[in-house]
Amino acid sequence: QQQQQQQQQRLTSPSQQLGSSRVTFADPATREVRALCCAINWSYTPGAGIAELPGAVADTQSVASALRARYAGANVRLLVDDNRHDGLATKREVLGEIDRLVSNITPGRETLLFFCFAGHGTATTQEWRRSGDEIDTTGANFLVTQDRQVITNAELFQRLVKPIAKNRNVTLVCVMDCCRCSGAPLQLPYTYDVGTHTWASVSAF
Repeated sequence: QQQQQQQQQRLTSPSQQLGSSRVTFADPATREVRALCCAINWSYTPGAGIAELPGAVADTQSVASALRARYAGANVRLLVDDNRHDGLATKREVLGEIDRLVSNITPGRETLLFFCFAGHGTATTQEWRRSGDEIDTTGANFLVTQDRQVITNAELFQRLVKPIAKNRNVTLVCVMDCCRCSGAPLQLPYTYDVGTHTWASVSAF
């Protein structure tokens, strides 16, 4: 019986453990779908002095194509450093598109938001902390943008997570294909332990 209880705990979702409602996915035909896909190969930025990532753009294009195939009518924006899509993956462009992604959501309508970033990431060694809405950025994860600027986990939380945090009709899916950003790039209130297969709360939301 104890083993069954432990197994059940491992399968429990973070929303169940943390007391919020469980997220369910609606029919693709009845929900609004928006996506922002960002990729930086660095091979298109001569003299940047940063290691190239030749597969980043191709992988992100595949993600965008899969979203369009799965969700008819999905609004998918692609920011990459090859200058052949919806814009360049500079900090200004990425944050501007994030603001667009989370704005003017139809009240009461099921909405899926998808954000992915393929490129370089880095982090400080000190842990980040949050007290209420005040965020300590002395320790942070960073996404490195095409113009060699950084987007911190605090900025992602404020621009991407906080505007929709209390909207139960919105599901946010994020994929970060970059180094140093698997721990807390969005400053969410829980983390998943791959060793114990359990969720743990790390801060008040």
